[in-house]
Formats: sequence, C-alpha cells, structure tokens
Amino acid sequence: MKKIFLALLLYNLLSLKCNAQEGFEIFFDTELESAMDDAIEDMEHNYIFPCYQHKPAGQVKYSNALVLKVSTDGDTISKVIDMGDTTCVFQHCVVTKTNHYIVIGSLGYPESNHKKRNFIWIVKMDEQLNIEWDKRYKLADNYWNPIFEASLTGDSMIYIAGYAAIDTIFYFQHLFMMKFNLNGDTLKTSYPFYNSSNKTIYGVLNRPNNNGITVFGHGFDLIGSSIQAVEIDSALDYEVYPVIDPLGSEQANITSKWFTDSTYLVSSLSLNYNSGSSSHYDIQVGMVSDEHVFIDRQWLGRVDTNDYPAWRTSLDFTDKNNIWVMGNIEHFPSQHMDTEILVYLLDSTLNVKGMKLYGGDMNYSAFTTTATSDGGCVLGCEVYDWQNSFEDDQDLWIKKVFPGDIITYAENTPDPRDRDVLVFPNPFSSFIQIKTFRENLVFTLIGLNGRKAIERAVQRGGNNTMNTSGIPKGFYIYKISENNKVIQTGKLVKNY
Repeated sequence: MKKIFLALLLYNLLSLKCNAQEGFEIFFDTELESAMDDAIEDMEHNYIFPCYQHKPAGQVKYSNALVLKVSTDGDTISKVIDMGDTTCVFQHCVVTKTNHYIVIGSLGYPESNHKKRNFIWIVKMDEQLNIEWDKRYKLADNYWNPIFEASLTGDSMIYIAGYAAIDTIFYFQHLFMMKFNLNGDTLKTSYPFYNSSNKTIYGVLNRPNNNGITVFGHGFDLIGSSIQAVEIDSALDYEVYPVIDPLGSEQANITSKWFTDSTYLVSSLSLNYNSGSSSHYDIQVGMVSDEHVFIDRQWLGRVDTNDYPAWRTSLDFTDKNNIWVMGNIEHFPSQHMDTEILVYLLDSTLNVKGMKLYGGDMNYSAFTTTATSDGGCVLGCEVYDWQNSFEDDQDLWIKKVFPGDIITYAENTPDPRDRDVLVFPNPFSSFIQIKTFRENLVFTLIGLNGRKAIERAVQRGGNNTMNTSGIPKGFYIYKISENNKVIQTGKLVKNY
C-alpha cells in the first residue's frame, strides 16, 4: 500500500509539472529602431519573427533585416543582415516540413524618400538562422515599396499578393501577385492594370484544394464595399468580391482564419454604428461564410474611444473555444504617452471569456497575435520608451500568455502590470467610463486633498458612465475595490 501511495504521489507531481503552463516576457532592445511584421510557430514549437531595423542616414532611412527565434522558454537568438547602403526588410516567414525557414521581404537602393525597395527578396535559413540561399526579383516597370501577404499552401507553393507604389506617386497603389516553389524560383508573376485608387491588403486565407489564396483589403475594384476579398487561383487569375456586412461599417486591418470548411473568422477595425457615434472605431470579430457574407459578430473595445486591432495579425486560435484577439487604443507609435494593449479571449460562439490589459509603462503598439500549439498565445508589440530616450528608441516586446492568464483575476497572476478593468478616457473632461467582465466592483475617485469625488458600483459588461462635469480640473487617484479590497489603482487627469 505504501508503494502504491508513493507511486500515485509521484504521478501527481509529474502531472502537475507537465501541465504547468508558464509564459515569458522578452524585451529586444538595441540602439536601432526595430519593427516587426509577422510571427509563426515552427515544427519544434519555436516562434519566428521576421523584422527589420531602421538606421537613420541623412534624408533616407536605410534598414537592416532582422529575424528573431524564440523558444518555448523564451530563449532568443537573432540574425541581422546589414547591406550597408541598401534598405532591406523581412516581412513574412513560412516553415518547411524539414523545419527550415523561408523568409520573404524586399530590398533596394533608395533613390528618394518615396522610392526605397524595388526587389522581392526570398531567403532560406536553417534552424540556427544560417542563410542557405537568397534570391532577388526586381519588380516590374517602376514599382516600389511592396506591401504584401504571404502563404504556404498544402502543395508546397508559396504565394504572395500585395500592392506597390508606381514611380514617385506613393499613394497610387497597384496590385501584384507572385508564385514560388520551395527553392525560391518564381513560377508565375502578375501585375494587372488597376485604377489609381489607394489600396490596402491585410489578411490571407489558403483556398480549398490548394487552389491559391484569398487576400483581404479594399480599393481593388469600384464596387464600393469597404472590405473586399480577392480570390487568386493557382494560375494567378483573380476575382474581387465584396464582403457583405449588414451594418455597412468601414473596415481595415483585417486578419482572417478558417473556422470550418464553410466559414472563416475575421477581426478588423470597424466603424461601430451601434455606439451612437459616426466616428467611433472598434475591434470587430466576425463569423463570415465562404461566400463572404457576415453571419455573426462581436464588438470589442471601449465606448467613445477608437480601439484598433493589432496592425498585422490580431486574431488567431488553435482551439476554437479559445480565440485570441489583441489590439490597442488609437495612438501614434512614437507619441509621448504610456499605452496598453488589450487582449481578449473568446469562445467558439464569439462570447468574451476574459480580458486583460498589459503594458502601461511605455508606448505599446500591438502587431502580431500567434496562437501556439500548447494552447497559449504569443503577443508581439513594438514599444517606444519615450520617458528614457531622446532619440528613436523603438524596441520589440514579446509576451507569451495562456488562457488562465486572461481568465484569472489580475491580482492573482504573477505579472504586477496585469489589469482587467478599463478606466478611460485619460485625460477626461465630462465623463469617465469603465468596462470590465468582473462583478461586484466599486469605483472610487479621490482628489489630491483626499476627498472622494465619486464612489459608485460597477456593472459587469455594462455602460458604466460617470458624470464628471462638476468635478474641478486637476489630478486624481482612482481605486477599484472588490469586497472592500483594492484590486486596481491608477492616476487620472481632468484637463477642463
């Protein structure tokens, strides 16, 4: 009996160790201005980030290409490619079945502030980020500065589709498409003539039966819809379809992922007509049919503030009951303000399971959201440390979280900067609003003289708006309490 008890105890201890889910947090800090565009998990469960670093040089910013590889424990290696007077960037990465990395970007020899990169650049790296080969393809005619999505399909073909400026007219964007094999050889290219309207591309889906890709954006046709799907087949022939939204809301910053064989999810920046304002943007998560018609949606964000989804990928999942969405309040990345990122966890019916705020000590800009095979999510952000730097000091912040980190109350998680009650705007004038998915909370606003200006119960998910028009301008401290225990504090300013 004693041996059985010890065996059971050992089994339970090993189970706890195996089931323990620990995240990590990384600051990638250099003297150069770093930026990221994508993230992907490889076959060995490492996370690969194609990036680049600006280095100021007179009137033209040259850049180095950068790749980061982060292990499940947060160990990081990096590869920088410096070509001197060439500007080169990495934008996307695909992983082969042999766990090699094909990193796709662009490069060029700048001729002016508007004409920087005119080559598509494909680099194959091994698991140690050593370069095995690189290939370069000049864009047709006088195309410059390509922005594109990339995807590896089941038949081992790499597709890219995006837009590029022509000549020096930066806002005249033209569609281009390319198809490569895993040796980096171009199999087909296409530069269809297009109208001169501005275009954007965000989000990519592989089409069924290895028949190309679908990219999302707008400006590709004169059909007038604010979001469009460009279906590109294996021969690079294409059709443009409107994504029909019953609300007709304007949309951008789109991330897409198949949910079933006949539906996909999109997250996007959308004009929320339900808010009662004609200029209020929110993060929208929608369920869309394979015929590009909205079926269902969930609005995420704050009332009377503009909340943006992460700039490159804002939605991902490996478990349909744990859908990750990341974004932040509207701001300039180099603005002198401390910002936070918003992380939501949704279930398979798009109901919110939990929400967290991270950051708050620097200017955080959300960029990539990558669900991981172990049930977690890797968040990729650019951060601007405006308080401690007098030059361009944009660094990278990478954090891995698990569902328990989002659902667990902030005061019970190991990160002291976690918060799960949103208090905004700051500065405020005639009102303060609060959003939370917790219950039985009390908000207290206290002046510097120690007197309470407001004390009020907060409702879960409700419209907790507090009139502050009669409060003098100045500095205030707020407290959020639960059962007389303070769980969150902060500073607020009334300007007028």
